[in-house]
Amino acid sequence: MQMKEDLRRVIRWPGLRKMFDDNISRSTIDRWERDKRFPARIKIGKNSVAWNLVEVEQWFKEKLHD
Repeated sequence: MQMKEDLRRVIRWPGLRKMFDDNISRSTIDRWERDKRFPARIKIGKNSVAWNLVEVEQWFKEKLHD
């Protein structure tokens, strides 16, 4: 049950980019993920990925306090 609830709270690339005011590239997110500085993406389909919205929101909160 928790897994299904978590999957409903995901954000795809267009929404993630809007969280950064369209001021971020996909390669930057890729690099941050590789360096463990950003939440890892979740594969949601054959050619689809998303990010856990709760984890991304938490990441933003932590960055605001830095």
